[in-house]
Amino acid sequence: MSVTAPLGSRFEVQADANMRWYDNATDMARVQVRGMLAVKLGSGVLLGGGYSYIRNEEDDGSFEHEDRVFQQLSLPLAKIGKAQLVGRTRMEQRMYRGEGTVWRFRQQVRLNIPLQGPEGLRFSLSVEPLFLLNQPDAEDDPTGFDEFRTAAAVFIPLAGRLGVEVGYLNQYSFPGENEMNHILNIGFSARF
Repeated sequence: MSVTAPLGSRFEVQADANMRWYDNATDMARVQVRGMLAVKLGSGVLLGGGYSYIRNEEDDGSFEHEDRVFQQLSLPLAKIGKAQLVGRTRMEQRMYRGEGTVWRFRQQVRLNIPLQGPEGLRFSLSVEPLFLLNQPDAEDDPTGFDEFRTAAAVFIPLAGRLGVEVGYLNQYSFPGENEMNHILNIGFSARF
């Protein structure tokens, strides 16, 4: 669930919460709560920063807690017919309790294709490579290319400023076991 609201004419606040379940959909594996304050720099350009709290359940049933501070720039890249290509650059400082801080760089490129006008039904495709810039324990943990995400989704407007996005996310992790996750995404949004 995500909520976006203006703060005057130049600022906006964004907040979201998401949960992830294991393959059998019975055990909640992850909970994330995030907030961001952003300033509008121009047409479609947003610069912001915020905080996330993440709780991950480990294989042994214990929990890992992460505090994440991030900075983000979103901007339009190109117009392709009625479609819009947009970019999002994010730098994250991931703090694991008792383990130190990991810096991660993310670059998403997303193509938004309107199917029923600019505020109606729309389809999107995105790619996002993620790079680890450091590791607290450099001997045991690699840096560099960490993960690659590809996604496809359909946004369906509901009543007023509410909507739902249903899609597929492919998440491929490189270090270690080269794990691939196939994720069904369902997200509700409100824009004020």
